[in-house]
Amino acid sequence: MGCKKNLVLNLILKAKRLNPYNCRGQVVVIMLIIAMIIGIVIPGLIYLTQHEAKWTVKEVKSTRAFHLAEAGLDRGVFKLNESDVWDTAYAGTAISGYNGDIEYSDVEGGYYKIKFSTGSGDYEVTITASGKDKTTDEIRTIQAVYYSPPGAIGALNAPVITTTGHVRVHWGPIASLTNIELSGSTDVKYPRKYARTYIDPRYTSGPLPKFGSLTDEELAEWHCGYDVPDIPSVDFDYYQKKSTTVTGAPAGGSPAGSSYYTAYKQFKNLNETTERVYYCENGAQIQNSHLRGTLIVKGNLDFQGNDGGSSINAVIPANAWKEYQEYVTDTSATEQYPGDLGEQYSGDGTDTYDIGKVSFKGYIHVTGNVSFGSNNQINGVIICEGNASGNGTPTIWYDVNASTNIVVTSTNKPTRQSWKELSPRWDL
Repeated sequence: MGCKKNLVLNLILKAKRLNPYNCRGQVVVIMLIIAMIIGIVIPGLIYLTQHEAKWTVKEVKSTRAFHLAEAGLDRGVFKLNESDVWDTAYAGTAISGYNGDIEYSDVEGGYYKIKFSTGSGDYEVTITASGKDKTTDEIRTIQAVYYSPPGAIGALNAPVITTTGHVRVHWGPIASLTNIELSGSTDVKYPRKYARTYIDPRYTSGPLPKFGSLTDEELAEWHCGYDVPDIPSVDFDYYQKKSTTVTGAPAGGSPAGSSYYTAYKQFKNLNETTERVYYCENGAQIQNSHLRGTLIVKGNLDFQGNDGGSSINAVIPANAWKEYQEYVTDTSATEQYPGDLGEQYSGDGTDTYDIGKVSFKGYIHVTGNVSFGSNNQINGVIICEGNASGNGTPTIWYDVNASTNIVVTSTNKPTRQSWKELSPRWDL
């Protein structure tokens, strides 16, 4: 009898466990959880939906303000290319409409302002431009620094630079309108190199001179795809007339005694310490000589033999240190590069460095090709309209004065040095 009671009890308990209505409590809990999730997510989705349109509009207005600022920058560059405007801006003189004093509205959607100021470096002008969206007053401000030297950008300037020897350039950059090819050179790691297209070979490993390992590509001083300025529009008529008034020059000039040469001219075994304008109509060669002043060569120029004259105490450019590592400040240490006197040196033309003998001191302009067949030194600047090449070991020591005193018929087109966005401000 007792066994039957236990059997019945077990059946009743089993039936209760299988009864679906016993799950009602669990369903209620699940529904409450779902309701809580919906209560949290749905308001968030509604908030995002309501504000997404506002955020999109704000982004559009901010982008429009940025484009307006860019329009101001473009207008400023266009203005700088007008006659005499660059000199005025570089001198720090206010220019109406470009002193943050006018709101331009020629671009749909808003306004922009422009302000010119003198750059922090030589031959630099800073353009600051702000754009403002007219519906939301959203403002963006950008600033760019432009560079326009009166003469050449560096120590060696040419449409193409190709060397197979050990060319050295100190204190100033080299610039090519196309390529720079330095095959065979062991000194390609300096100076700064500017090329509109490519530079080969790239310096990719090993220590930089005096400055440790290469951790940043910028430290190698390579600038491919750079907007190198065109060859300056030199006033050849000025130099030709100047050469005809010279007296006491090496033989062969026309008129006699002048430094205007209508035939091919070879300067050989000379030591001319008087600064003159030498103008050669049909090519020239410098061999075992020393000349000073300005040398204009229509045709090709060839360097051969040794340097002449006595040792030269060359003026050290104030920014010479930049050619050996970029984006650093000059230090008080000395002899980190040739002529380094530490940051204490004045840079005003009174500090000099003995570079030894040179073949030419001054400004050289060649309408053809320049070739270096030996170990000549030049203290100055070379502008070559053809190909600059050579298999010797020439050294060019950059002279700022030789570069900036070139007589031209028009100023160089400004090239952008840097660009950055500033904190938004409407008052410039």
